[in-house]
Amino acid sequence: SVPIGQLVEVELVLGLERPDRLHRSDLGAERPNQSGLPCTLTTRDDDAFASPDCRAEERRRNRGQQLPREQKIIFGPDRHLGGYLSRKFDREMLLWPGVCIVHEAFSETELLKLKAQNPGAPIAAHPECPPTIIDHADYVGSTSGILNFAKTFPGDTLIVATEPHIIHQMEKALPNKTFIGAPGADGNCNCNICPYMALNTLEKLYLALRDLQPRIEIEEGLRLAAKKSLDRMLEMAAGTVGKGDLGART
Repeated sequence: SVPIGQLVEVELVLGLERPDRLHRSDLGAERPNQSGLPCTLTTRDDDAFASPDCRAEERRRNRGQQLPREQKIIFGPDRHLGGYLSRKFDREMLLWPGVCIVHEAFSETELLKLKAQNPGAPIAAHPECPPTIIDHADYVGSTSGILNFAKTFPGDTLIVATEPHIIHQMEKALPNKTFIGAPGADGNCNCNICPYMALNTLEKLYLALRDLQPRIEIEEGLRLAAKKSLDRMLEMAAGTVGKGDLGART
């Protein structure tokens, strides 16, 4: 096991598409007149402390409702996720122009073709999908929310618009149901496999745990500054326990 206080990275060269576009200097330029900055935790460590409220994805929808209506919000790094939350809760947000390359690749035209081939099959989509995909979804939620929806919807076939590896978990949990990955522009879902997630392997995980390398070292001042955002996130999250994902369409 990794000792408390140490951080080990399985894949050191792992680069996430949206965080690589979001930098602390840019945030400072965007927020002179903005009083709040909810953002995801999938960002560079030296950017996290710039966010007074840096939150993880799973309960972001619940905690967003805790912010006062008059509080302005800059949302990053994913504009589709921020746009979904803005529409759902009728909150004006300044959206950072980043996207997830996986969810951005889904094709509305191909999705409608697939829907026509599977009449009656609902569509479950991740909120990082573009509005053209979200608008056709019967359920919108995180990966865990989609998995829970798969367990409860009454039919036997589900179209899934998110990274296709979740389908493996669905098939293990629900072998009597059929799950179909939403297609990209080429008509299949192969283009929607995240190349960054694929860099993580069992061998690299084993080596990281065995050698406790490569180790991530964070300067103490930076750690304390980032801890303020994490503490706020946990404080707000304490009020969302048991409230679910809030992803179902109404």
